[in-house]
Amino acid sequence: MTSPISGINQLGGDLLGHNGAVLPETVTGTHATDHKHGMTRPESDTVTLSESAKARQLKERGASIDEIAKRLNADVKTVEHYLGIAPTPAATVAQQLKQEGEPVSQIADRLGVDVKTVNRYLGIAPVPVENQAKQLKQQGESAIEIANRLGVDIKTVNRYLGVTPAPAAATEEE
Repeated sequence: MTSPISGINQLGGDLLGHNGAVLPETVTGTHATDHKHGMTRPESDTVTLSESAKARQLKERGASIDEIAKRLNADVKTVEHYLGIAPTPAATVAQQLKQEGEPVSQIADRLGVDVKTVNRYLGIAPVPVENQAKQLKQQGESAIEIANRLGVDIKTVNRYLGVTPAPAAATEEE
C-alpha cells in the first residue's frame, strides 16, 4: 500500500497514513497525476524506517524489549536506547553495588532477583551453571542453597562440585 509521504502523521504501532491506513516498513510515494493529459507517473521517493522507528513500531504492537532485540538483531541496551528507556532502578543499584565490590550473588540477594538477572543488569555474559555452582560454593553456600538458587537438582550440584555421594546404606535382609 502506498500513501503520500506528506500524509504520514504518526509513527508508532504501525506507520499510519493520513487516513489511518497501516503502511509497510518501506513507503513509496504516490503516483503523480498529470491532469492536463490525464496520465499518472510513478514517483521514486522511498522511505525506509530506521531501526529506532522499527523498535518503536514493535513496542506499540505489544512486543517485549527482548522480542524487539531479537527481531532487530540488537542487544537489549540498544533497544532501550532506541525507545528512550532509562535503566531500571534495580539495574542502577546493581551497578553501584558491583562498583563497591559486592559479589554478584549478594547483589542478587539484596535485590530479590536471581544471579542471571544481576548479570544482565551488569552486562555480564551468562556464566554456565556449573561455574556458578563453583563460585557459590567458594562463597560458602551449601549444596542445597546452591541447588535452590540455581534451580537445579542437588545431585547436579554435587556433580558440578565433584562431590561423590555416599553409598546407600546396606539393609539387612531378614
